[in-house]
Amino acid sequence: MKRLTGQAETYEKALAQVRANEETEKIAQADDLRDKAVAAFAAALKLFAKSDDPAEAEASRKCYAHLLARRSAATQPVALSPVV
Repeated sequence: MKRLTGQAETYEKALAQVRANEETEKIAQADDLRDKAVAAFAAALKLFAKSDDPAEAEASRKCYAHLLARRSAATQPVALSPVV
């Protein structure tokens, strides 16, 4: 009976590893989606920085600077270029 119990524990540990790997994959996919969304938002902000409306351009630059600061504070794979 002890042998069967030991095998069951080993089996449960193996299942836990598989579940953890599946969750890790889901987290990685969510990270990718978030990174793409942030990059798209940054691109939109850069576009508005070229606006003929000075208030709109300044608001875009401020938002972009805030976005850069927030992304720099966290570890991120998305590289954002400065607004020109």
